[in-house]
Amino acid sequence: ISYLICATPRSGSTLLCEALRNTRLAGNPDEYFGPMHVSHWCEKWKTGTDEEYIRNVLEHGCGPNGVWGAKVMRLYWPDFLTQLRRLAGSPNPSELELLETRFPGLRYVFITRRNKIRQAVSWLKFLQGSAWYWEDDAPQKLDDLEFRPDVVDDFLKQTSIHESAWLEFFEQSGQEPY
Repeated sequence: ISYLICATPRSGSTLLCEALRNTRLAGNPDEYFGPMHVSHWCEKWKTGTDEEYIRNVLEHGCGPNGVWGAKVMRLYWPDFLTQLRRLAGSPNPSELELLETRFPGLRYVFITRRNKIRQAVSWLKFLQGSAWYWEDDAPQKLDDLEFRPDVVDDFLKQTSIHESAWLEFFEQSGQEPY
């Protein structure tokens, strides 16, 4: 069993990954495909080629029971597909063919946050102070936060565009996400 969590920033996807990982039944879902994530993992795993990288992702994202999971943000979906295209044997495979070749039987989990305003404000706080999660059982204290309606509005628009793109992918590929 393999699954891909399809997300947008600040949607709760990190919490979902942690919860799934903690069950010890759902693999080790993490972000493996964003440009900064690829750099991080390549350095950690001493990976040289795309083929080695995907092999490491499959190994690291897999739990003892064989379940594999990962998370991908729509923002870097094109980078992820480009990486898979470099590995593809056929000249112009569809997105679904690319995914099925590397991740047979792949299922999709679409995570969305109902309150988009809170999601956007969370993003603003992250941009101003890296408030990502609690450390040492206490929330990070962010000094000098500035409310920026323009940033909140821009993030609302981006989130809407990215979620619409996910839904379009599911519809066009005939995939029904969880």
